[in-house]
Amino acid sequence: MSNSLAFITCQESNEVNVINLNSLSVVDVKKVGNSPAAIDIDSKKKLIFIANPESNDVSVIDLKTNMLDTISANKTPLGIKFYDKKNKIIVSNWYHNMITIVDLKSHEKKIISVGKSPAGLDIHPKTGQIVVANRDSDNISLIDDIDNAVVSNIKVQKSPFGVFFSENGDIIYVTNVQSNSISIIDTKKKELIKNIKVKEWPYQVSESPEKNEIFVSNQRDDSISIIDKQTLKIKNEIKDVCGYPEGINISKKFNLIIIACWFDNEVVILDLDSKKVIKKIEVCEGPRSFGKFVID
Repeated sequence: MSNSLAFITCQESNEVNVINLNSLSVVDVKKVGNSPAAIDIDSKKKLIFIANPESNDVSVIDLKTNMLDTISANKTPLGIKFYDKKNKIIVSNWYHNMITIVDLKSHEKKIISVGKSPAGLDIHPKTGQIVVANRDSDNISLIDDIDNAVVSNIKVQKSPFGVFFSENGDIIYVTNVQSNSISIIDTKKKELIKNIKVKEWPYQVSESPEKNEIFVSNQRDDSISIIDKQTLKIKNEIKDVCGYPEGINISKKFNLIIIACWFDNEVVILDLDSKKVIKKIEVCEGPRSFGKFVID
């Protein structure tokens, strides 16, 4: 598969729909574990990692061989990231206030305690620093390396669910679902820069450094907030995008915004320049795609 692809996890149908971003159509359906939600992608090795909280495992899809592997990841794995340099995956274990680090070769596990109800997590693109959103602690945990423990916790606003490093790693974006805000964190100083009010229940953040824009999917407002990356102010809002927009990624190759819509069982494709809808694609039940889900 050499095309640009979007992988849509569907929590209610236990499968992944594969969308070709050239044809804007579903080209494959893959069965995975129970209630898949979060996803991460290794674009170089063409590997897809999917956290399945109800089957307590991770599905690994090798696009080159079309093989599916299943890895135990302790109970209720929710967020997921792959760390290429050490060939390990990291999952957040929602009900157990910890993250699990799994070696993909030996399948050995390491546990690190974090805050209450860890959800989203991310890995710094250069240093390997880990950040975890602790939903019921109203903070994020920072771990300086995959082999260490928590080095600091940073207070944010109410119920942080998603955390996302900027492309250069200088900033952490945090979605605070119950305070309807985005926290902007300075990675090096480990300090809060600003809280930005958005719409109801922000879920995921995606950025376009080339356009200096930050995109936020607002679940309960059916909208996308657009933030100016330089001024850190709301510059626009895309209203009535779809029912419960969740996962949001950008395809640089095709200049698209791709949004998974939970209530509508569809993926909405927007033009990155005009912000207009290009197409709505019907997919499997309960699409979420929490994380990185596009291969360009």
